[in-house]
Amino acid sequence: MNDFESQLQKQALRPVPSHWKKQMLDAARREAISQELARKPAWSWHELFWPYPKVWAGFAAAWLVVLLLNVSSHGDSASASSMAAKTAPEKLDGYEDRQRLLAELLDDNRRTPTPPAFVPRRRSEAPIHSVAV
Repeated sequence: MNDFESQLQKQALRPVPSHWKKQMLDAARREAISQELARKPAWSWHELFWPYPKVWAGFAAAWLVVLLLNVSSHGDSASASSMAAKTAPEKLDGYEDRQRLLAELLDDNRRTPTPPAFVPRRRSEAPIHSVAV
């Protein structure tokens, strides 16, 4: 041992001042918290789902029911639309017959003009409407 080490061994240990101790412990706590936050993400899936797992399970079950109903009714919609397409011309034929019968019953000799079918025109032929504000 050298002289410096022997001098240090002879000196009595003094207690650390309390305000130093408090400052050091506060700094160590802050560092530990910052390291913990650096390791942990801002949020996690666990925090999102854990508070109410039964509610989330209910939502999942409801979506499954909706999905199953959608898939099961998909095949039925095609047959319903085909039936509607078959009956549409029959309905129109009946309308003309009813109109003719109504005209005969009312002794209406003149024929009610039917509106002309829509004929698309070019945009250049369309009427110009301008609005000033």
